Amino acid sequence: MQESSLTQADLARKLRVSRARVTQVLRLLDLDPKVAATIIALGDPLPRRVITERALRPFVDLPLDQQKPRVAQLVRRAKEQLRLAAKKHAADRTSEPR
Repeated sequence: MQESSLTQADLARKLRVSRARVTQVLRLLDLDPKVAATIIALGDPLPRRVITERALRPFVDLPLDQQKPRVAQLVRRAKEQLRLAAKKHAADRTSEPR
């Protein structure tokens, strides 16, 4: 928003979302870049998101040195969910009638 003359309210109108929603999304830019890169590297292969924007919002308020360990916990849980989903998928495929 600093490089443009658009305000958050202008952007909200243009995107047809609330100004609060624009603020929520823009605040994610305050995450430690290493944290953001870690999350992006995970990808999101599941039909339901494992790490959501809503789950990340509280980390924005943490000091940068505290963001990384807290997000690491979130990533470990996400990887465990991925592992369990893959295991269930494999079990479902082996139990299908042929």
